[in-house]
Amino acid sequence: MAITRGTLSTGTAASPAVTSPITASSLVNSGKATAPTAGTNIVTLAAPAAGLYNIEVWLSASGTATTAAADSNNMNLLAGATTVATFLPFNCSTAGNVTNGGPFMIQRSLDGSTNLTVNAVGNATAGTVYAAMIVATKVA
Repeated sequence: MAITRGTLSTGTAASPAVTSPITASSLVNSGKATAPTAGTNIVTLAAPAAGLYNIEVWLSASGTATTAAADSNNMNLLAGATTVATFLPFNCSTAGNVTNGGPFMIQRSLDGSTNLTVNAVGNATAGTVYAAMIVATKVA
């Protein structure tokens, strides 16, 4: 599986930006969680119809003074309970900064009954806000 990395528009600690160009045939959802614990859902995209999809994931981590190296690479994409991708590199190393990542992109066949989610892998640093957006565009 190939995962590629692009760029994401900049936000602020109070309002992280998670934006992407979206086509009319795309399904999209975004969400955020403050100091999520391991396994906490950041965003869910309800099960798209069966087919082949290009899936983009955009990530952000922010905090007024709390984002730390422990928040690096701490979100993953799941299809149901199966980990589809862990996003590398997603480095959080400077307290108080907004770290944005994406688009992380993969192509995957979906069965029409399985949700896509972005979850925290481990516990986030106290006060850190994780945000994510999933865009799924059907290609076949």
